[in-house]
Amino acid sequence: MVGATAAAGVPKRGFPETLPRTLQKLRQSEKDLQEQPKGEPSKLAMAARLRREATLTFREIAQRLHMGSWRSPDNKLHLLNKTTPKK
Repeated sequence: MVGATAAAGVPKRGFPETLPRTLQKLRQSEKDLQEQPKGEPSKLAMAARLRREATLTFREIAQRLHMGSWRSPDNKLHLLNKTTPKK
């Protein structure tokens, strides 16, 4: 169901505000994202937040956070959610 929101004509929401706010909280810049490894824990935290708060596909998140293929954040977030106890 990748890209279903774009196909349905639902506008993207939250992305322009969410990423800069998250970077500011982590005291990082866009340049830092390019230099960090794709599996960096801070990138995974940002990816999880973007996925939760914005209407984005994994492709868009991976591209913006410089995480390589869209499968990278998809798999890593799946594993993270699997090992994190539910509240």
